[in-house]
Amino acid sequence: MEPTDEARAEAKAHPGGWVYAIDGKFGPNDAVPPDTIKGAWAVDANGEIVDDFVPNPNYRPTRSPPATIRGMVADDEKPDRLLVIGGVILLAMMAYWVLTWFVPRWWLPF
Repeated sequence: MEPTDEARAEAKAHPGGWVYAIDGKFGPNDAVPPDTIKGAWAVDANGEIVDDFVPNPNYRPTRSPPATIRGMVADDEKPDRLLVIGGVILLAMMAYWVLTWFVPRWWLPF
């Protein structure tokens, strides 16, 4: 696996350590399950990736959003306002249907 531009940027920000490829979206303070780590690249004291990708033998692919590269990358996890508004409208429509169509027919004899 070749390092991406994002991985190289993380290497510059974290010299002398490792840059991990993680499957899923995790914030900088979130606990990352070991089986979601695809592997890592070693970083030298100058912030350059020096070795080949070291795969994690315990990695299991997940059905999560696209993978992120993380040294300490913060992802914006805020829900989209249009999705929230659409969900509220859908919930209101379902409640209206239950109260105007289903409940009266359920209480009345056939």
